[in-house]
Amino acid sequence: MHSPEEVKLPFPGKWVGHYGTLTPFVAACRALGEDLRPLPEHEQLPPAHSEALLAKTGGVRLEDLGLDDAPGRWSDEFERQWRGFGESAARRELVRWTRERYGRYERDRSRADSKEAVSRLSPYLRLGIISPRRVMEGVQKAGGFAVSKTAFRRLYWRDLAYWQLHQWPTLSQVPLRPAYARQRWMDGLEAEELLEGWYVDVQIQNPKQNQTPPHLHNAA
Repeated sequence: MHSPEEVKLPFPGKWVGHYGTLTPFVAACRALGEDLRPLPEHEQLPPAHSEALLAKTGGVRLEDLGLDDAPGRWSDEFERQWRGFGESAARRELVRWTRERYGRYERDRSRADSKEAVSRLSPYLRLGIISPRRVMEGVQKAGGFAVSKTAFRRLYWRDLAYWQLHQWPTLSQVPLRPAYARQRWMDGLEAEELLEGWYVDVQIQNPKQNQTPPHLHNAA
């Protein structure tokens, strides 16, 4: 919704909260006098890649990339989980979410056993198939912050992540908080035993539930 270069946070200087938190970032965005309406659509598609750029690919055929190797095509799982590709599919998913499920988002968003609890817009946003401004427009029409403060703010979280990576380009490899660099990740048998113990505890605490626990908050 905002270019990282446009958002200015007062550091060093007067600061309220950590620069990894959302509230100061939202305040800085709103200080821009933000207009979050979707941008006008292009009247025509941008020009295709130049012949010189295409030549640099070496003429690699799609089938040579091995994307369709067994046990199935690379897109099979996407097609099972999402209802199509392209901008039209993304807009349909946005309409379904805001009209049918947005009112339950605040309550159900942490349920790992429900595929319909969340927006299901992540791949479309990630690939630029739908813009965050378009999603914000849908959220506003569905009641916005008054219905789900979390959904409304998560679009700002997305901008904050881009802003942080712009400010600290090594963030994808180096923790922003140095203490996390010494964190030990468990794997192997130790991790399996701890996860199994956690699962047993959940079953004991929720004996009426089926095999899948109702909430999986950072289970791994």
